[in-house]
Amino acid sequence: MILNLRELLSKGHVVTFQEHFDMQSVFEDCHEFRLSQAVDVDITASHQTGTVWVTGTMTAPLLLQCSKCLKHFEQTMQFSVKEGFTQDTEIVRKNEELHFIAEDRIDFVPYLRDIVIVNLPLASVCHKDCQGLCSECGVDRNLMKCECVQQLINPRMEALKNFFET
Repeated sequence: MILNLRELLSKGHVVTFQEHFDMQSVFEDCHEFRLSQAVDVDITASHQTGTVWVTGTMTAPLLLQCSKCLKHFEQTMQFSVKEGFTQDTEIVRKNEELHFIAEDRIDFVPYLRDIVIVNLPLASVCHKDCQGLCSECGVDRNLMKCECVQQLINPRMEALKNFFET
């Protein structure tokens, strides 16, 4: 997805992009998730006093791994897009949120990639009632119950248990 600054300036102050494109190759090195299909991007680029603002949304169907039961599941997530670009170094010094660009074209795919990675949940869960795996025998507690005794006391703190009994 290439944004041409000259085209933006010649068409006026606003250019809209609505694209459905495959970004799976962009995320090949990510082991935490995969894209299950192409992403939908709906963004608007506008030019305001030396700065190009790109705003909109991106919808990505992700294949994640549950942090409790380790099963893969699909979840569609929507991400907000708001990036600023300028060719003026003085403006960049005043506003750290802006990206400096030296050319008249912006490849927007790396910025979309960063938006997805930064906004991923720290611990993905397949559903809110997920029981996870048994810490003793490893059975998936969503599928079957195990007979393991869940010891809630940390073995390193076992000595303190007797301290309160006296």
